[in-house]
Amino acid sequence: MRVLMVVFGLWIAGVAAASPLPVAQYAPLSADEWNQLDHGKVVLRPLDSGNPHVRAAESVGIIHAPVSTMLEVLTDHARCSEFMPHVAKVEVLENSGDRVIANYTLALPLGKTKRYRLEMVVRRGDAESTLVWRLIPWPGLDPAETIRDTTGFWSLKPAQNHPDATLAVYHVASDPGDVPWGFGWIVDFLSTRSVPEVMDKTRTRVEALWQEERRATASTANP
Repeated sequence: MRVLMVVFGLWIAGVAAASPLPVAQYAPLSADEWNQLDHGKVVLRPLDSGNPHVRAAESVGIIHAPVSTMLEVLTDHARCSEFMPHVAKVEVLENSGDRVIANYTLALPLGKTKRYRLEMVVRRGDAESTLVWRLIPWPGLDPAETIRDTTGFWSLKPAQNHPDATLAVYHVASDPGDVPWGFGWIVDFLSTRSVPEVMDKTRTRVEALWQEERRATASTANP
């Protein structure tokens, strides 16, 4: 009975430790940021998380494809390792349409790996669609194998003055947990250093798919 109580207590602690799903909110873009976006640049926005252990950042870009194509790519979770930087493997455990639970394995420099489990939820709308996620417990993982916490979101809106384009915001906040001496780079690697790369790789993937879809539509209309 005592063993059962201990196990149950650990399970409760793990569940309680999970952060809530985030709200996809971000500060309005400045005139300078809009100017950078209009010239095809990715805007990096380092953020103050209010927690010294949590690094947060977001990147903003205009992707020349509609929101529907963005969602098609971002919700194909099993294939995101084909283009997402440092994602070595994704194992989808549950998929109920707009809610997915999946195990992620990251391949970091120097042969380091990190594994964690995410709950991801899609919310679709005409003005904005979002994909939000949070870390949930993965029983059996040693703390050194995983990270303490991560949450984030994609916000997708039709881009102003850019037909068939998406204003995309990628936001992530991560607490890598205890980092051994000499491996402080992992903290930055999981936040500010990888955030603009995620936007670039995603843009390349989405725009390539959109071009394929346009060619397929054109060939059907003009056999």
